[in-house]
Amino acid sequence: MLPMDAPSEMTIFVRLCQRQANDKFTARVSSLATVETLQRFVVSQWQITKNPLKDVPLSQHIFSFQGRILRHDSHLDVYYIGDNDTVYIRFPDMGPISNPSAMSSSELREELLARGAYEPNLRPQQLMHKLEQLLQRESRLERLQQATKRGLVEQAKAITQELKALERSNETMVEVRTVVMPPRPRSIRWPTPPSRHRTVFFSITELERQYQLIPRDVLEPALFLLDVEREWVFSRHHSVQKASFDYKYLAFDKDFVDLLVFKEEAQLVFWFQPDRSYEKLSAFLTKTIDPVVGKTYAPLTIEPNRWLALGGHDGWEGKVRRDGRRQTTRPIPVYTA
Repeated sequence: MLPMDAPSEMTIFVRLCQRQANDKFTARVSSLATVETLQRFVVSQWQITKNPLKDVPLSQHIFSFQGRILRHDSHLDVYYIGDNDTVYIRFPDMGPISNPSAMSSSELREELLARGAYEPNLRPQQLMHKLEQLLQRESRLERLQQATKRGLVEQAKAITQELKALERSNETMVEVRTVVMPPRPRSIRWPTPPSRHRTVFFSITELERQYQLIPRDVLEPALFLLDVEREWVFSRHHSVQKASFDYKYLAFDKDFVDLLVFKEEAQLVFWFQPDRSYEKLSAFLTKTIDPVVGKTYAPLTIEPNRWLALGGHDGWEGKVRRDGRRQTTRPIPVYTA
């Protein structure tokens, strides 16, 4: 376990992102503060300055940072928020978001899909940059159309030059696909240190409970081998299903479902139901690259004879088998997993 640093004070900027508003508020909080602590600090400043936002209920404050919607009870450093970072705040009744940097990953995905410009396996910062480029181009095209209708020749020429300059800058800009993973915050407790090996998650319910607290270097390359039907997770459920005993275990928040969507695009999710096929699981693994050696994983050992041999020649319950195989002298059979 990495030793925890003594908490220090840091500056966080909270910026509005709706109705073209970009007001920025400054907060001073501990490096181990929660989102709720940041929220209450900002509200206290609004009360002092008599800002109308002070009357908005706390439950309607929605914070985002680098494509993620923040939980109020989570620590800031869980989201890799550091000194002088900007967190965006939105309110349900204040209209659409006007800044791509304030959008969640799923919102960025929807905006880019609507424009036919979405590319899978990009990080949130890359999606933000791509959408920002498109919005700049759309804005200039709209201005060009208005100038042309009004017969403003010189203005139309100037806007045309702006468009050409924007296209040249986009062409010459080298997009870095491999973003350096930020260091793991020392306050995040995880049983293993950073490693190139993939972590495998099997329980979707436990994953949903803990995914906000899983280090980014673990979660992003991880494999999800989930013993559940995909249709149940993603489909809309009727009242009879919602009344069932098991429903509470499979009713997931949108943020978690969005995570599954992005993991699927990266081809890192395998749904074990309804087929329960180890052959399909083996085929899935043989298409997945092991980041340690740079090659695909080996197929699973699924031949019954191999498993019988791995377990020894005596029965699991300690009795001698009567199927003709050679007996062993071990009093206890060898168990495998």
